[in-house]
Amino acid sequence: MVENAAKFTDLVQQAQDIAIVFEGTADVDTIAAASSLFVALLESGKAVRLFSPELPKSQANLVGIDQVLTSFGHQNLLVSFAYSEDKVDKISYHIGEETSRFYLTIKPKKGVEPLDAKLVEFSYSGAEPDLIITVGVSDLENLGSIYMGYEQTYANSSVVSLHEYETSFGTLQLTSMGLSSLSELVVELLKQSQVSISASVATNLLFGLEDKTRGLRYGTVTAETFGAVAELMRAGGERTWVPVRETTSPVMKTEVRKVAKTKDVEVEKHKKIRKPEEMTVSVSRK
Repeated sequence: MVENAAKFTDLVQQAQDIAIVFEGTADVDTIAAASSLFVALLESGKAVRLFSPELPKSQANLVGIDQVLTSFGHQNLLVSFAYSEDKVDKISYHIGEETSRFYLTIKPKKGVEPLDAKLVEFSYSGAEPDLIITVGVSDLENLGSIYMGYEQTYANSSVVSLHEYETSFGTLQLTSMGLSSLSELVVELLKQSQVSISASVATNLLFGLEDKTRGLRYGTVTAETFGAVAELMRAGGERTWVPVRETTSPVMKTEVRKVAKTKDVEVEKHKKIRKPEEMTVSVSRK
């Protein structure tokens, strides 16, 4: 069991808005763990979003990776336009009962041209999660655009750090020490939080776990790791990780052949020198 998993469960259950963040240079295991946690919590009915300062350049096969946001302000719709007090008479709004639509009215002063609709701009701002889960983040400043300018948001929110080791930040710190990977850590957290794991999430986690352990061959793999793999496969997860073949450099092969020839020559030289000495017979006359 993961220590302090109960605290993690409590924070997730109490949260109204959850942000899951990972670094732009994250490895496959980290991306798989973050995207799996995102999808699993989303499927459980939680309001959750996935953030990274950069879109992952690969791992498009991971479910949920297409939902990554690179800007931390995607909660409130912001309508902006050039405003001049001497041109605008009144701004009001109403909600149509029959259409269930929101109407914003900008009334110009008499004799002034109405606002050009082409000059109205729409954007998003003001992300205010009450729980931030960082996955594989060593330092908050590594998050760049999703931390810089939002320091107060992090300070006002509960922050859970999931990492290979303890970090210098976080209301709650959970590490994968004693486990094979962050993906295995997420398996344990979801299981202990009683969040169901769908087939797509299970496939994600299997991919991250196997990539981190190079096909379950590393020494970090334990009996519990194989237990996690079994659970993921029972949940419908598929093993999609393919090992990368390592090739020997042609240059190295050439160097080896050269060394071998040199040794052969040296051996032959020694044989030629030793042979006459061994055949020499000393004869003494009386």
